[in-house]
Amino acid sequence: MKTKELSDAYQVLQEASGLKVGDRVKIVRELPDYSLGWGTCWNSYMTAALGKEGVISAIHATNGFRLSPFDYWFPVFSLELIKPVFIPKKFVLSTDYTAEVTENGTVVVGCQRIKPELMKQIMAAVDEALRLINKTEGYIPERYDAEVRVRILRSITANQYILKKGEQLKDGDRLYNDSGGSTLTGKIGCEVGSPGADYVYVRTKS
Repeated sequence: MKTKELSDAYQVLQEASGLKVGDRVKIVRELPDYSLGWGTCWNSYMTAALGKEGVISAIHATNGFRLSPFDYWFPVFSLELIKPVFIPKKFVLSTDYTAEVTENGTVVVGCQRIKPELMKQIMAAVDEALRLINKTEGYIPERYDAEVRVRILRSITANQYILKKGEQLKDGDRLYNDSGGSTLTGKIGCEVGSPGADYVYVRTKS
């Protein structure tokens, strides 16, 4: 689905990723055509490149990242940075949105300038990406803001998924707290979303 709102939200998320020309990335997942505001289509040659590495040779606001040697445009949600190189900088994503990338790569959002409508679009796009990637309606507490949702999205891998509300926690499940930091859960047997377990939990597929 293509709408201006999704396209705007995609551009914000792509800028927040910090990926740049020269970065080496791995193609980790396939996405539907025009998904989440991405401006172009997925093809069979891109599917054949899954699991391979490439170097970002060009960046387009909505089409995503052109990779060498594949010469196709990939969406930000399909890529994983191989050797992250963070350069501290402050930049303006739009007239209503500012952000700063710190030395450790954290994206600090200038919340005082974000319109509520844009924030809703960003959070909706991130939630849709999480559902597409995990093929599940994973539980995310409403208190988790857009920046934290982006951080969780970028940290989970193709062989992981977010647990649904009510699922019982097992040994090895990871808890993602309100700031996006993760740790092994100590609530084995508790139900996701219950008191004391009201967080995002991620499980590795067996």
